[in-house]
Amino acid sequence: MTGESFTPLRNVEVEILLSVAEKGKHGYAILKDARDRQDGPPGFEIPTLYRALRRMRDLGLVRTLERAAHETDTRRQFWQATPLGREALAAEIERLGRLVEEGRASVRRIAGESA
Repeated sequence: MTGESFTPLRNVEVEILLSVAEKGKHGYAILKDARDRQDGPPGFEIPTLYRALRRMRDLGLVRTLERAAHETDTRRQFWQATPLGREALAAEIERLGRLVEEGRASVRRIAGESA
């Protein structure tokens, strides 16, 4: 299976993979990253985030990490993208880039027609 086979990804899945592509993070940190990127509410809440994390884990896109020795909160679960998850993120970013390019071209054509 390749990363492309997972596209299109849902917004919550993109946000998760963007947050955990480089290093493991717990759920609240993932949500905070998404809020920071969106300059406000990311369009999903904690329950949706954890459902997506479990689904993505089952698909092999993310994995849970062992708790660090200094981490005392046993409720926190840390997540990290797998190589397949990073590949799926890259494929989705490419897909979105093409969509943006097509959208910009369409807007230019429309602007040219109305001039």
